[in-house]
Amino acid sequence: MPKIGFTHEVLDISSQEKYFAKGKTQLREIMWEKAVYYEDKNIVEVPILYNFHPVPSGIEKTKEKIQQKQESSFYRLILVPNGENGFHKLILKFFPENSSPFHRELTENNFFNLSKEFSGDVRQFSWDEKFKKGWKIKKGQIIGFTKPYYEVGSKSNIQTETLNQDGCYTYIENECLVIDNIFDCYDIPVVQCPEKEEPNEDFDGGINSGPIWSPNNWHGFWPGFGYGNSNTYYNSNTYWNSVYATLTDYTYQANPGIKDHNSLNKSQRLLHILNHIEIAKQQNRNVRIRDIFTNLPSYASGGPYSAPGGSYESGDAFLKINGQSSVIGFTYGFEQGYDYINMQVSPDFHDASYKDQVNYYFEEVNYPGRSALEIRLPIPLRNWFESKFF
Repeated sequence: MPKIGFTHEVLDISSQEKYFAKGKTQLREIMWEKAVYYEDKNIVEVPILYNFHPVPSGIEKTKEKIQQKQESSFYRLILVPNGENGFHKLILKFFPENSSPFHRELTENNFFNLSKEFSGDVRQFSWDEKFKKGWKIKKGQIIGFTKPYYEVGSKSNIQTETLNQDGCYTYIENECLVIDNIFDCYDIPVVQCPEKEEPNEDFDGGINSGPIWSPNNWHGFWPGFGYGNSNTYYNSNTYWNSVYATLTDYTYQANPGIKDHNSLNKSQRLLHILNHIEIAKQQNRNVRIRDIFTNLPSYASGGPYSAPGGSYESGDAFLKINGQSSVIGFTYGFEQGYDYINMQVSPDFHDASYKDQVNYYFEEVNYPGRSALEIRLPIPLRNWFESKFF
């Protein structure tokens, strides 16, 4: 990614939020070393960590449920060019309903791409932590738009939920926080509308400064900032014709050796990985991508399931297995901390039958909450795959 003049930093933002956890210092940690640069859009996305953060409580407001939601939530800083050799900054906050180690992976949920396994809330905040707008998500589909409610010149006096003529609800939302032995909730007046957002032209909360996400233009990706679908190429005939041209027979090799990454097409790369992990499974050992390829990239080029500039490569292979030609999607880490495939435990299974496939996530040996290899299979290949790798 380009040098944008930032280094790892931890900021005290206690004065920017009105937490009830009095005496506690809230810190926001910007993980610049993990920043991803979307070169074609000139946008930067950076993971953020908070030492504590409140979450929308929904209908559940027990201490245990709030703790679980805090642990599963994740946060991103988005940098957008300001036209003056600098960047505008906004923050996206993801509050999933269900915990999954894969939600927070940049390959799963990012500014341009939302997993269809994600349900919950996504909210946009300004750099100084002011809530601007949000989206209600169910299985990757936007079902509602949320925005803060303000009564100009006076404190909100909303007491009960009210229904507007446009179908929007105005109500008091509880946001809750657990830290040490403190369990606190506070009220935020919000407006929730069905299905789509009404554009607002100001930068901090409007059409030119926030993702225009709507079920009406949903194609599996988030067209952020009106920039359009960053993955359009991967849905094109040009892309799929290039995939079909790499048709490769699945053949088992007892000694696959080490191969030049640059000399192989995507189908050949996946076949090489599958041969290695099949042998490793038989021998009850693990596999490092760096040990089976030479000339691995120093910069991720990006692909249909991974962003450019990250620690993963991805693609679609076209393999002939048992006489049947099938497209298999895959993602693999190529850097230390992302590429050590754990073959001594079974991969995590995800049912993606809504798109006629099943997904498997192999853990990173040293980082169990992180995937080192992901395989996306047509459903008919499930028994074949599990017979070899489970």
